[in-house]
Amino acid sequence: MDTMKILHVFPSAFLGGSELCAIESIESLQKMGVENHVILPTNGEVAKRLENLSVSFEIIQNSWWMSSKPWKTFLKVIMLKGFYSSAKSIHKYIKTHSIDVVITHSIVIPSAAIAARLSNVPHVWYLHEYGDLDHQLKFEYGKQFSFKIINKLSRKIIVNSEGLKKYFSEKLSPNKINRLYYAVKYPEFSALMQKPANELALCMVGRIAKGKNQLVALKALNLLKQESIYPRLVFVGGADQEYLNMLQQYIQINNLENQIVFAGQTDQPWDYVIKSHAVLVCSVMEAFGRVTIEAMKAGRMPVVSDTGAGLELIQNHENGFLFDPQNENELAEILKHIWAKTDCSKITVSARKYALEHFSLKTHGRELFKIIEDTL
Repeated sequence: MDTMKILHVFPSAFLGGSELCAIESIESLQKMGVENHVILPTNGEVAKRLENLSVSFEIIQNSWWMSSKPWKTFLKVIMLKGFYSSAKSIHKYIKTHSIDVVITHSIVIPSAAIAARLSNVPHVWYLHEYGDLDHQLKFEYGKQFSFKIINKLSRKIIVNSEGLKKYFSEKLSPNKINRLYYAVKYPEFSALMQKPANELALCMVGRIAKGKNQLVALKALNLLKQESIYPRLVFVGGADQEYLNMLQQYIQINNLENQIVFAGQTDQPWDYVIKSHAVLVCSVMEAFGRVTIEAMKAGRMPVVSDTGAGLELIQNHENGFLFDPQNENELAEILKHIWAKTDCSKITVSARKYALEHFSLKTHGRELFKIIEDTL
C-alpha cells in the first residue's frame, strides 16, 4: 500500500488551541507512517514546530469567513473572490503532491474545503470551536448557509467533545460527525499532594480575551479580599488590548495590584502551572478546554466553568471544581474552600489519572487514522 498523504490546512500561524491540536494530530499520524503536508496563511510560530517535526509546509493566503466585526456587502463580495483564489492555489498543491485527504483545522476557513471538492479528494472538517458562542465571531455569510457549506463539502466532520458533537448534530448530518479527544501533549509532573493552609496560588492560561472571561476571576478575588483572603493569580498568555485595559482598570480601582501578575505569552506555560495550586478556566463557553486537561496532567486542581466541555471533563469535587462563569460568588466560595485546604491529593491524583488515561498521542492518532480511512 502506498504511503497515505494528508494535507492539513491551518487557520493561522499563531500557536493557539486549534493549531496546537493540529500539530499533535500531525505528530500522531507521523508515528503511523502518514506523510503530512501543511498549508499556513503566513509564517510564524507554527512553522518552527513543523520544522522540528520535519514536516513540509507552504504558505498560501487563506482568509477567514468569520469576523469579530460585521462586514459590509462590498467586502463580502471581495472576500468571496479571495476564497476562490486561495482554493485554486490549494487545488494546485493537492494535485502536485498527490494528496489523498484534506483536513481543515478550524470552522473559520472555507478555502481548503472548496479546493478538495475541485480536486475530487475527500475532505475532513475538524471543528475545534463553536465560533460564535466561544470566540464571539460572526458568521459573515449567515450561520445556516455556513453550516450548509460545511456539511456539503465534508466527507467526515470531527469535533473535540461530546458537547460540541451534540450541538453540531442538530445542525449538520449526525452520521458524518465523530468525537475525537485531543492528545494534549504535556510534560509529566507529579500530583500536588499538600499545600499550606491559608495560602493559594492560582494560574490562568490562555489568551486574555472577553470569551475567556478573566474578569470573573478578578471579581471573585475582590469578594475574597473583604474576608481577608488574598489568593495570588498569574495570567499567562497574549492579550486583546481593549479587554486587557479593562482588566487593568478593574485591578487598579479595587486595589488588587499586589495579587495579580501578567506573565505574557510563553511556549512553556507549565513553568507557571506547576508553581500554582489550582488552575482557573473561566470561559463563557469552551468547546473543549485544553487548559483543563493540561492542569490535570500537571497534577493541579482545575477550577472550571460549568458550560461546554467543562461538564464533560470535570466531576465536581472529584477531579476538579465546577462553577457558573457568570457568578463570581460561586467561584469565590470554591477558592475560599481551596484556600483553607491542606490535603489536595483526592482531587489532584484523580485528575491526573483521568487525563493520562484518556488523552494521549497514541489514542488520538489511532482514532484519527480510522476516521480518515473511512473517507477513502
